[in-house]
Amino acid sequence: TKAKPPKKRYSNTNMSEEKKEVKEDLSRMKGAYGEKMIKKLKTMKVAVFGLRGSGIETAKNLLLAGPHTVMVHDDELVQAVDLGANFYLNESDVGKPRGAACEKELADINPNTYFSVHTGEITADLLKQYSTVVFTDLQSQWPMSKLIEFDKICTENGTKFIWSSIFGMHTSIFSNFGKKHEIFDKDGAPERSIVVTSVESVPAPYEKIDDFLLAHLPSYFDVKKMGYSAKKEWGVKLLEEKAGLKFDDKRKKSLTVGEILDYAEGNPATANKGKMVGKITTAGERHLLASGDHIKLEEIQMEKKDSGNVDTYKYGEKATSINATFEIKVHRTNPRTFFIGDISGLGSYVQGGIGSQKKVSVWMDYESLEQQLYAPTIEAGVQNFMKFGVSTMLHTGLVALMQFHEAKKELPAILDKADADKVVQYAKKLAEEKGMGLDEALVTKMAKFARTETNAIAAINGGFVAQEAMKQTGKYTPINQFIHFDAFELVGDGGKGDRKDRYGHYATLFGEEFVEKAHKSNYFLVGCGALGCEFLKNIAMMGLGCKGKINITDDDVIELSNLSRQFLFRRKHVGKLKSESSAGVACEMNPELKGGMNVHKIRVEPKTENVFTNKFWTDLDFVINALDNIHARVYMDGKCILHSKPLFESGTLGTQANSSVHIPHKTPSYAEGAPPGEGQGIAMCTMTNFPYESLHCIEWSRAMFGQMFEDGPAAYEDLRKAGVEKFLEKCEANEGEGLAKLQSALKWAALAKKSSLETCVQLAFDIFIEEYRNKVKDLISCYPKDTKDKNGTPFWRGRKRFPYPQEWDSSNDKYIDFIW
Repeated sequence: TKAKPPKKRYSNTNMSEEKKEVKEDLSRMKGAYGEKMIKKLKTMKVAVFGLRGSGIETAKNLLLAGPHTVMVHDDELVQAVDLGANFYLNESDVGKPRGAACEKELADINPNTYFSVHTGEITADLLKQYSTVVFTDLQSQWPMSKLIEFDKICTENGTKFIWSSIFGMHTSIFSNFGKKHEIFDKDGAPERSIVVTSVESVPAPYEKIDDFLLAHLPSYFDVKKMGYSAKKEWGVKLLEEKAGLKFDDKRKKSLTVGEILDYAEGNPATANKGKMVGKITTAGERHLLASGDHIKLEEIQMEKKDSGNVDTYKYGEKATSINATFEIKVHRTNPRTFFIGDISGLGSYVQGGIGSQKKVSVWMDYESLEQQLYAPTIEAGVQNFMKFGVSTMLHTGLVALMQFHEAKKELPAILDKADADKVVQYAKKLAEEKGMGLDEALVTKMAKFARTETNAIAAINGGFVAQEAMKQTGKYTPINQFIHFDAFELVGDGGKGDRKDRYGHYATLFGEEFVEKAHKSNYFLVGCGALGCEFLKNIAMMGLGCKGKINITDDDVIELSNLSRQFLFRRKHVGKLKSESSAGVACEMNPELKGGMNVHKIRVEPKTENVFTNKFWTDLDFVINALDNIHARVYMDGKCILHSKPLFESGTLGTQANSSVHIPHKTPSYAEGAPPGEGQGIAMCTMTNFPYESLHCIEWSRAMFGQMFEDGPAAYEDLRKAGVEKFLEKCEANEGEGLAKLQSALKWAALAKKSSLETCVQLAFDIFIEEYRNKVKDLISCYPKDTKDKNGTPFWRGRKRFPYPQEWDSSNDKYIDFIW
């Protein structure tokens, strides 16, 4: 199959205009992903096989991201129930191949990506054309043996292989990025900075309790064969016998392995005498670094001068220089401390020190699907600890379903007891022969509902899988190697399983009563941006409120840069209201929404309470927030508290997201549950005199901008409009700020009289001299570099870094940029 070229390419006659359009389109993505990833993304070629709920979500998300090529394939015929998860299908598509039915809508998402639909056989030559291949769902033409074959072909040709599936309320994802996959940025987080408060040379921490026991027990003890309890018991005995510590029986039982090692490392008699390392303590509550990270240390003064020129030291390596880059190991329990190489030859710590994280490439190896099926590596970071251990049970159910599918060439029939029993038999055999975990009730549910899917699970799956495919660029760490997620606690015995329309799978999973209640809902969706578009799509798939009221509002208009993540919008919508446009597209996805759709074009705030009245709030069943600022969230939270309405809250920041559910009288409100520190300010003395984080500089610049370009002009406008007498009365009435306001107004009045380019340049120059030269000189004249407190401790240490005044230099580009 040959990919169709993008609909809009650069032309010689209008290249500058179109380049500007593409740049604006990618501006938000560049902020989230970075320039390096975007460049690699533009060369990536992805194939997506299967276009049920998981596949269509994956393809949509990939096209929004804009790789070089996206090809999709699905020759299976559309069924009416597919309309409950695939938002690009309508009733007229029933009986057509899914790929062909979705082609037009998918092609329209991103005109700058090569897009095509493949039909027919999947061959090795086809797979070799793509850098990443994604298989979704367990369709009849892809039994387990075929998926293993595809995975092998991809591995042999350096193609990344991803497979995902949905079985009712369970979804799983497998990722194989082959051998020596390079990751240049493991988490995408900004490089962190630290301030050093102390540096010590200490014995290296023990890696594990085995190392502690081997170092201090006689050689005839076989530590490897000891059980967990025995290791703890001997660890405590060693602390009492060698370190002289005493514990009562209750404390002995409560001691953790980590605590035992902390005690051991803190006592000279039990410390690790094998090697020495540097121990760095940082300012603040936690450094937020991880073992394996690299930190470049600077401005640290030790008793002995640096004598080496090594740029980077591995953890534990003998170091001849402290001001270098170190691989670190974080402290087991202290979030302010980490360890570096051996600095025992550099003497004692004197003062100073800052550090900045350096992202370095790592290479990882991944196993094949065949290897991982019966001895899986399950990603620990995506587990529900309320259901600890369920992932291993889900994996057993997954493999059992694959074995059933391999034998029968189809999945178990919906709610079919005989088929479910057969899957359980496969699972029991896996438990006996492979030692895999087993929960028969869970496997039974997986089997009975294996053919069903909901848009909610598909949306979760498609978000994960599309992001996983983009990790081919080397940014972010791929899944290692399976993840499992389920929500079967929402499912009872299920419905009858005989409904065949777009809501058929919802009725099968949750029953007809649930579907009817969902359809009669009256709710309020606030915000129609990136999250709002996704919510409206989910609403359309479920028919939520189609027989009740769907109240939505957003006063914002669509911009070109919105199109890379707000998928309901196309170029034809640019300049139009988000609420009207998103509602129109949602109604196209599910025409049944038209009867309940109620579109507003205004903000929800005190000024609009004549529209959103008490009756309006009282009639609601619940509220969904899709907002982008804290003030609106707090206002909505207050309204939900006042009227006792459930609130579904969420937000995004780049590739990160959060969600919270607030139920009246059962859970904390949004305001009560706000993250600690949110909205708290920075002390003014820290921000102006002793900044030690980039955030302090940002907040200082925001404050300065307000003083320069908001407060002053506003004071002048007040003087001009009110007149001198009334303005002076206002200033006299406000003793605290009146004088400053008067001085600011007079300053801007003088500038207004002689407005010119020269005046502006002179003003900028005066600000530079005052802020970066004079104020710094004032500060260091009060606190010279060698200042010490009454205890003899240097004043300039830790968070307080000695500043240097800046003298004007017209050859310095940064200074010129500040002026302009």
